[in-house]
Amino acid sequence: MAVDILIRQAGTWPTYRLTLTRSGLPLPLAGATAHLIAIHAQYPVWEIRKQMEVENPLGVLVCRFAAEDTVHPGTYNVTIRILWGDGSADTLPVAGSYQMVIGPGLVAPDTPPEPLRVYERSGGVLTLLGVIDAYEAIEWTRRWRSPGEWQAVINRYATGAEFLKEGRFVSLPRRGQHLVGRIETLEGQQTDEGEISENWTVRGREAGVILQDRSACMESRPGPGMTSRKMLSGRPRCGITSR
Repeated sequence: MAVDILIRQAGTWPTYRLTLTRSGLPLPLAGATAHLIAIHAQYPVWEIRKQMEVENPLGVLVCRFAAEDTVHPGTYNVTIRILWGDGSADTLPVAGSYQMVIGPGLVAPDTPPEPLRVYERSGGVLTLLGVIDAYEAIEWTRRWRSPGEWQAVINRYATGAEFLKEGRFVSLPRRGQHLVGRIETLEGQQTDEGEISENWTVRGREAGVILQDRSACMESRPGPGMTSRKMLSGRPRCGITSR
């Protein structure tokens, strides 16, 4: 099947232009609004909804993607919903859907791996302990409604691996950003002979998980003719009432 939109993962280019015609003539778009709706062919929960701009009132719509729109790679089924000025609506194409493919970013084969840095947290300060350049593999999954997950396969004799401990933090440069996660588990891999190999599987979640370790609730203090409330944060202290 032909691909109508091809964009790299976490990319913002190219923009997508759609020219609308009727009987060979540009379709007037004055007073119209349009939205692009893209649903992943395999995972329908991965969905992109973007308002399109009227680039030219004589039939030209354009969609400009942000990096957060194109995080999940794969094939998407795309429809365009147009609301006309008179309140009527149309969906394009009339039958089926357009095809969009989000592909992984291209990396040169000789590009060295980004270093994984290990930190110790003391209060609100992260102190760098070591840098690991020679890891076997690393996978980082971003999520927008909850902390993402990550895992890495690292040789236990690699330089800097001795600093890997549960509760410590790691950072990984990626596409101009620094992904930060907390180490939650370290597991030794087994060989085909059932022996423990030299590789560790290190897993964790993004640093936002520390916010889930905190809670907030209301403390009520009755006063003359009123009840005062204040927010409590930190470790669970729910159900506190002063009388």
